Amino acid sequence: MTVSSLKIDLRNPAIAGVLAFLFPGAGHFYQRRFFKAFVFAFGVWGSWWTGMAMSDWKALQAPARDHMATPTVLKFAGQAGVGLPSMWALYQADRYYSKDNTSPITIPGPQEYAFTGRMEVRDSSSHQSGDVTGTLSLVPAQGDFGPAISGKLTGTLDGKPLTLNLGTKVNLDQPIRSERQIAVTASAVDDKGDYLGELSGKIPRSIWNWFACPLDSQEEAEWHRDRGKYQELAMVFVWIAGLMNLLAVWDAVQGPAYGYNDEETPPPPAA
Repeated sequence: MTVSSLKIDLRNPAIAGVLAFLFPGAGHFYQRRFFKAFVFAFGVWGSWWTGMAMSDWKALQAPARDHMATPTVLKFAGQAGVGLPSMWALYQADRYYSKDNTSPITIPGPQEYAFTGRMEVRDSSSHQSGDVTGTLSLVPAQGDFGPAISGKLTGTLDGKPLTLNLGTKVNLDQPIRSERQIAVTASAVDDKGDYLGELSGKIPRSIWNWFACPLDSQEEAEWHRDRGKYQELAMVFVWIAGLMNLLAVWDAVQGPAYGYNDEETPPPPAA
């Protein structure tokens, strides 16, 4: 039997295999096997997205380097069959463990964020504390020991209008982390620069800086506590998606297990 005798044209099997690995369904679409492209795309992506949603979008993660035990490596290997997401997880792990992923000393220019948190203001005449929402405007500044971050908060304190100047001690959490918000602490000052109180809260973190980032030991423990049995079930869905796509890659490279014209030709009858 020759390849030309097959009714299914696999085109370039190597290209089809790579496409199927990177994006489930793409390899079969390249081969114009549209029904199988739909089946694999629906099955793999359906299982993968279900697991991700059930896990609060934290199921995809490369092994954390602070506990590189065999189970954590195998956990990632089971989901690595879905190519592009697993490659993104490795890229995020590299960024997360980079020496540059530290709390910033200053910022390149003015930035504004939606802020939610708590404010406690103390001065000689009043003592106020409560929940704060508003806009946090940050600017680069020069502190006592070099470059720093300063800014202003405009919003409400327990529903009442509030405007606060911030000193040059605004502290931001590391930019790349699995949490969707960046922790912020700052000192509030009056117009003369005298200390008034403390501001603490959170601002949004870009999805590119939290999606598929590794979890440290404490974050993973909190994740298990918050999701409960949903976390374990979510991991199963993601593993199934990865293993299912390996079958799709094999089918894209080798074709059906039993194809057309695979039957053995019977010998001619005896004269």
